[in-house]
Amino acid sequence: MQLSNYESIILLHSEKARELLKVLDSEGEKAAMDRLKALHEPGEGTMVSTRGAPWNDGDTVFEDDGYVMYYNRVAGYVGLVFRLEIPPDTV
Repeated sequence: MQLSNYESIILLHSEKARELLKVLDSEGEKAAMDRLKALHEPGEGTMVSTRGAPWNDGDTVFEDDGYVMYYNRVAGYVGLVFRLEIPPDTV
């Protein structure tokens, strides 16, 4: 399996995640993702290389323009990553 590369932007737990989950319920996934994207300064996240995805099988995933928001209502978290295209010879 090939490595996938992401810039990890944010992972919210507890009260901050509950606030965003309320936005998901009232305004939808795009609005929630837009709020998370507003926190992104390109290059300031943490690069993650993984053979799988940085989210879990039980998470709901929403993708838009290279960004991937994942969330789990039961576990109470919301995360945002950005897909990076890195040439194989530089990894």
